[in-house]
Amino acid sequence: MQRLPPLGIAAVLLLGLACGRERAAAPPAARPVIVAPVRAVDVEDRIESTGQLLAKEHAEIAAEVGGRITQLRVEEGASVRAGDVVMEIDPERRRLVLEDARARAAEALASLREQER
Repeated sequence: MQRLPPLGIAAVLLLGLACGRERAAAPPAARPVIVAPVRAVDVEDRIESTGQLLAKEHAEIAAEVGGRITQLRVEEGASVRAGDVVMEIDPERRRLVLEDARARAAEALASLREQER
């Protein structure tokens, strides 16, 4: 039988002591469980979010003249075609502007004829 050297005996003893000092791992903490009977319920399928709705078709309405709107010719939400009159803008003011433009044109024409003479 062979003898172990003193260094080997010390190593075996230290290994034995180290293994004996291991602590047992603590069991994981369990969460409480609630048990209930199964029952059928209706589930409402609903999603809430914020966003922006965009129409497939849209129209841009712009007046060709400035002024106060005196009459709406269609109801809001009604269908119209391109070129339909949607609103009337102060016809009296437009008539006065037209008369002023005609008077200036006549004055310019008279001035031209005078200069030609």
